[in-house]
Amino acid sequence: MKKAIWTLALAAAGGILGLKSADPRDIFPWDALIGALWAGGIGYGFGTIFDTKRVNRPIVFAWTMTLALVGIFFGLLIGTAVNPYLREWQVDATGDVGACCGALLGYMVGRIQRRRILSMPAS
Repeated sequence: MKKAIWTLALAAAGGILGLKSADPRDIFPWDALIGALWAGGIGYGFGTIFDTKRVNRPIVFAWTMTLALVGIFFGLLIGTAVNPYLREWQVDATGDVGACCGALLGYMVGRIQRRRILSMPAS
């Protein structure tokens, strides 16, 4: 149930953010769809992480992918804070670097969490 709530709540937030950036002349708001899918993916990842009761390998994958999606957002924020007049390829590069940093951090956090849960005594 937590997974569905996380997914729907963040997908709605992403859709709203996408609608704010959508071009009113477009027939279909593609920005809203992309925002909803992106934020819904983050919500699905967090829902998977918080809904996991037992240790399994997908928890590492969930952490990796979730923080990679979050890393795109923070990479773009940091890139535009450093230089607000970036070229298109530079914006793409900051998003890619953010995704790679987020994926690396997510992999490490997932491995630590998996190891921590495995070392806990069974109750």
